[in-house]
Amino acid sequence: MIETSIAKNIYRILGMLLIILTVCISAKFILTVKYPDFTTLEKYSGIIERIETNGNQLDITINKLDFTYSKWNGRTPDVFLGIKSNKNGVAELLVYTGPSGNAQIYAISIDSKVIVSFDSVIEHRNALIRWVLIIAIIFCVLGGVGIFWGVQLVEMNSKIIQK
Repeated sequence: MIETSIAKNIYRILGMLLIILTVCISAKFILTVKYPDFTTLEKYSGIIERIETNGNQLDITINKLDFTYSKWNGRTPDVFLGIKSNKNGVAELLVYTGPSGNAQIYAISIDSKVIVSFDSVIEHRNALIRWVLIIAIIFCVLGGVGIFWGVQLVEMNSKIIQK
């Protein structure tokens, strides 16, 4: 009988813990991936002095200013190759400089040829958020099963074992 009451509480505790962790991790991810308003972006132009890829992000220098193209914007290898093939052209960047002072790139065009547009970045980020929400809903449902039906699962399991 003691094992049954412990199991009932464990299902509830684990279910609540799963829901809390899922909501916290999802909220953190969504706030990280959330994009700025178009009116807050600034336009920079010049010849690209340096381009480096480290992991899934690009570091670009124009007019001795450093900018970062984040992995959350998508298509990082394609963007890198597009910039490399047009490196000597005049680049125009749409950049968001947030409170941290880190300049994030949201659109790149070189000599009026669009490498990545703001709309494609927004579309990619919205798709990421959609998938995170779907996965979060699945995990919250699993947590809800533990909370609301954990008692029945334990009782059913104990009846099966007794037979």
